[in-house]
Amino acid sequence: MMGRPIRYTPKEIDTAVLRGRYMISIAERELGDVDAEVGHVPVKGLRRFIRKEPIGVVLAISGKCPWCAF
Repeated sequence: MMGRPIRYTPKEIDTAVLRGRYMISIAERELGDVDAEVGHVPVKGLRRFIRKEPIGVVLAISGKCPWCAF
């Protein structure tokens, strides 16, 4: 027999949903602009920042092969 017993499935689904909801809840904060003025002399009319631009959605769910979740 291969794979995990079916009795573990509901808990694994619940955990995946919790992780997904957490990632959604922090996405706006974590992907927001980062102020880069620290250590620089302020220049009038210039704002230094780092913008993180997401390139898409990535979801990896792995059971027996955790090293395959890249």
